[in-house]
Parts: sequence; C-alpha cells; structure tokens
Amino acid sequence: MGQSREHLIMVLRSERTRKQQKRVEERVLSGKCLGTTRDGAECLEKATRRGLCDKCYQQMTSAMNKLSQEDRAAYEARLISAGVLLADREVLRIKDKSVFKRLA
Repeated sequence: MGQSREHLIMVLRSERTRKQQKRVEERVLSGKCLGTTRDGAECLEKATRRGLCDKCYQQMTSAMNKLSQEDRAAYEARLISAGVLLADREVLRIKDKSVFKRLA
C-alpha cells in the first residue's frame, strides 16, 4: 500500500455535526477530556494529547495497536468524526482566535 496513514485518515474522515463540533470546541477550550468513562459519563480529567487525558489516550492507543494499519486509520477517522478524538494539531485551530488561521 503506497498511501500514507495521514492520507487514509483524510480520505476516510467524515465531518462532525454542528452539535458534535460545538461539544468538542467547548471541551477543548475548557481543557477537558473528550473521552467517556466505562459507564458512558463524560471524562472530567484534563486533556493532554489530542483532546484526551492520559488514561483515555492509553485506552485508545491500546485498542489501535491491535488493528492493522488500514483498520487503524479507519478507526481513528471514526473517532475524529464522532468528536472523541482531535485530528493532528486540531487543538491549535480551535484555540487560535484568528479567523484567518482557523479557516486556512
């Protein structure tokens, strides 16, 4: 397969709904994790990487390590479109107040 992982993610990624995007932006701006606990409640920990706290990030990477590269890219794309994982460097676009940088 000659395609890079990032290319596969961009191809497979679908957009978030407005409601999901609003939740993502609110959680990012408040520094909260986008993940959920085992019982489905929102995680209240501080986000450290790609919108997740250390515990949620570890759970996500553990699940991804069991998948093939293609399945991993599809899984990551589904998490991004569901609003439970940020795309690479997306936090910078959300936190930057400059309309020119956000829309670039």
